[in-house]
Amino acid sequence: MLFGGLLAACPRGGGGGPKPPSGIGWSLGADVLGESPVRGVALVPDGVKSVVVTSDARVRRIAESGALAWTRDVGASAGVVGIDGDVALVAVGGAGSTSVAVPSLAGALRGEPGAALVALDLGTGDVRWAVGAGSTRWAIVSAVQPSGGGDGFLVGGSFAGTLRMGALTVTAAGGGDGFVASVDRSGGVRWLRRMGGDSADAVAGVVSLGGGRFAMAGTFTGPAELGDSELVALADKTLAADVFVAVFEADGRLAWSRTFGGAREDTCAGLAALAGGAVAVAGTVRGEVDVAGRRFDARGAADGVVAVFAPDASVRSAWLVGGEDFDGITAMGTGGAAADQLVLAGWFTGSLPSGERADGIDDVFLSVGPAAGPGTIVPMPASSPASTTALTVTASGYAVALHSEKPTLHVRGF
Repeated sequence: MLFGGLLAACPRGGGGGPKPPSGIGWSLGADVLGESPVRGVALVPDGVKSVVVTSDARVRRIAESGALAWTRDVGASAGVVGIDGDVALVAVGGAGSTSVAVPSLAGALRGEPGAALVALDLGTGDVRWAVGAGSTRWAIVSAVQPSGGGDGFLVGGSFAGTLRMGALTVTAAGGGDGFVASVDRSGGVRWLRRMGGDSADAVAGVVSLGGGRFAMAGTFTGPAELGDSELVALADKTLAADVFVAVFEADGRLAWSRTFGGAREDTCAGLAALAGGAVAVAGTVRGEVDVAGRRFDARGAADGVVAVFAPDASVRSAWLVGGEDFDGITAMGTGGAAADQLVLAGWFTGSLPSGERADGIDDVFLSVGPAAGPGTIVPMPASSPASTTALTVTASGYAVALHSEKPTLHVRGF
């Protein structure tokens, strides 16, 4: 476990904090990051020695020492970011306006809000290209992940109206649908697909499984189209959202899908790929929930939940995360040399099963351990409400951004 230095580097109140012990990791505070929350983070493939972070309309590459390699203004609010080879792809968004100038984007952002993808050179920060993800109503990009093998990126999010990426368009069936797209390293949009039904649906995460196969996860409300199949709500007499996870073949065919949730509103924190083609998905659930046939009861007002699905869609393991109050998971990822380490970030109120109590209204926790089952939950206390604003996990390590009055960023190697 790598938490000794992490706790030392997280002072109460969200200030800077001491450097963690040598050999464990490193941290950055507001003196380097500024005052605004970090919205996206990606580890540079250099042995966890530097990161690309986004906040406001800025994208920066920052080294372990705090030295700034480059900074780039992308014109609109910068969010999630992914790295493939020497390209960092950043999702930007904001109200559609001719006054918002996104570098290399033809025209303005389209939608309220609209979105776009901006590709930056990892070494210099120079803009290589941009492609719009605009809509006649609104569009949000929630996930950017490398598609593997230097092949480009997978992008996921949600939209209403008609969404256009490159020369491709899709139209939502209801108030909001989810989408997934494949974008090559030159900005070409290979394909664009939607999921959803008459109500509110969204894609929260997407990940490559290799060989062109991919998985996505998100939420759906009521019956929803998914490929050539349909998702069915677990409690069909409510309008509460459930969580879904689905795997697609390289030719676009749906291989399988699974759902979890109950009669109350559930959320999806994302998903990640594990060794051998398995996938893990995490979220927050309330009351009695069904995880692909396994029944759980949240211990308090809400709990986090993790489910690991084998390549044949069977549930390999599933467990709740939290105590007897209001708890949940906001971000997840898997990494390590064997892709078997699960990193969870979330919040808790009250006390954890270990007896640790939150100091404020909400405190942040992290959990790092084997993906086979529950890891040790380590609280990160703060004197004011705190939240996880970004998390990334790779084979080498992970980086997590927190915000409590001011931002902090913590990087650890496996």
